[in-house]
Amino acid sequence: MEHYPAFLNLNGQPCLVVGGGKGAGRKVATLLQAGAHVTVVSPELDHELGLTLKQYPQCTTHHARKFTDDDINGAYLIIAAT
Repeated sequence: MEHYPAFLNLNGQPCLVVGGGKGAGRKVATLLQAGAHVTVVSPELDHELGLTLKQYPQCTTHHARKFTDDDINGAYLIIAAT
């Protein structure tokens, strides 16, 4: 691997996760640990991810629908986890 790992200061930054499964749940958990404000776009959520979002209502948002191009507006980091 030439280069990939990146260290980003995500404290207070708006981040988008597209997807609602177990992989998305892991990404959301690490983003929250980094202090990010996380928006999840997915018609359905894995049970664990749903619990995580309920546990952190002040720094998470869920849009229960399919992704649209407008979802990326204002996002500092975007993760596709579908």
